[in-house]
Amino acid sequence: MKEHLRLQKICQLGYRLQELGLMQLPSSGSTALATLHHLLSSYKVARVQGQNLEQTLQLLGRAVMVRHQLHAPFLSVDAVIDFFCRRFLVERSFSNRAAVRKNRSDNRVAA
Repeated sequence: MKEHLRLQKICQLGYRLQELGLMQLPSSGSTALATLHHLLSSYKVARVQGQNLEQTLQLLGRAVMVRHQLHAPFLSVDAVIDFFCRRFLVERSFSNRAAVRKNRSDNRVAA
């Protein structure tokens, strides 16, 4: 997966975490960065300055494997993002919101 798609999924994850009341998104600044900081602090991992996105996600992946006692040799960077998206039902929440928006617009047209 390309880096901009990874960042997009991380942003979607951040919006979902905000919906669930698990974190507050900053009024200014990066949603993706705030989400990564939240996940790293949730797993008690210190982020090393100067690491790129891939290295940061690998670090988070190792913490996920230890905490959840996963028996895989390692989690790929994309698997780490998918783990959190599944855990917090990111895809489902976005499709539900899209359906709600569509129903609202259909109701406006009918009225």
